[in-house]
Amino acid sequence: MANFLTVITFCPRCGISNTLPVSTFLPGCGPALCRRCAVSLPIQAPESIRASRMVTVCGICGDDKLYTQKDFSQKVGCLVLAVGAALVPWTWGLSLGVCALADLLLYRVLPTITVCYVCASRYRGLPINPDHLPFELVTAQMWEARSLNWKRSHDTPSG
Repeated sequence: MANFLTVITFCPRCGISNTLPVSTFLPGCGPALCRRCAVSLPIQAPESIRASRMVTVCGICGDDKLYTQKDFSQKVGCLVLAVGAALVPWTWGLSLGVCALADLLLYRVLPTITVCYVCASRYRGLPINPDHLPFELVTAQMWEARSLNWKRSHDTPSG
C-alpha cells in the first residue's frame, strides 16, 4: 500500500508534473528534484505529509486551502462525453445514457484525492480530511491571485 501514497506536484520552472512518494517528506531525505529540469522542488511543510495522517496543510506550498475530487482525468471524461454526444444520431440518444451510467460507475469506484487550490498538488492514497469540501469555483477564483503569486515566487530563472 505504501507505493500508492504519492504527492503529484508541478515544477514551478518548467510546469511538468512530478510524482513524489510520501517517503520524500520524511526527515533526512534530500531535496526533491524535477524530473525534467532538475531544479529543487519547493517543499514548504514536509512535516504535514505522513502516511497515516490526513492532509491539513499542503506540504508543497504550506497553504491550508485544499479540496477533494475523484481521481479521474477531466480530459478523458470530456472525451467520453463528446464521443457519446457525437453518436447520438446513430444511437437515438442511447449513447448519452451509456455515458451517464459509465460516469456513475466511475464516480462510485474511483478513490477520492486531496488537491491544493494554490499549487494544484494532488495527494493520493492519504486519508481524506472531512473538513475539505469538493471543488468550489468561487473559492478557486478567490485564491487564484495567491496561486499566481506562489508560482511567481518559486519560478527560478532559466540558465
